[in-house]
Amino acid sequence: MFARAAIFATLMVAPASASTSSPPSVVIGLPYKAERARLIGAGNHPVPVRPGLGMNGICLGRDDLCAAYPEVESCAVDRDGPCRFRWRTAKGQLFIVYTGGETFDVTVSGVGWDD
Repeated sequence: MFARAAIFATLMVAPASASTSSPPSVVIGLPYKAERARLIGAGNHPVPVRPGLGMNGICLGRDDLCAAYPEVESCAVDRDGPCRFRWRTAKGQLFIVYTGGETFDVTVSGVGWDD
């Protein structure tokens, strides 16, 4: 009886600890193109929002980036505006890579779980 209770308690705790893990690490300041290749090499996958478009079928903010990277969710149009790139881990968890910069060669500024 106690063994069953211990196993049940372990199973109930396991999902909570898995959800508190960190998203894949990124190299802050690395050009997105290089970070993209590194993430793919580590088993992660870009998630196309809509090929060549962006969220809801509209390229938001930066046509150049939306055309080059189908995983772009959105980009701010102001100077050094941030962009969001949608990714999935090998285990299926969605995460976002954030970038900044006003040229096509945006650089990585952070990473976080998709909310």
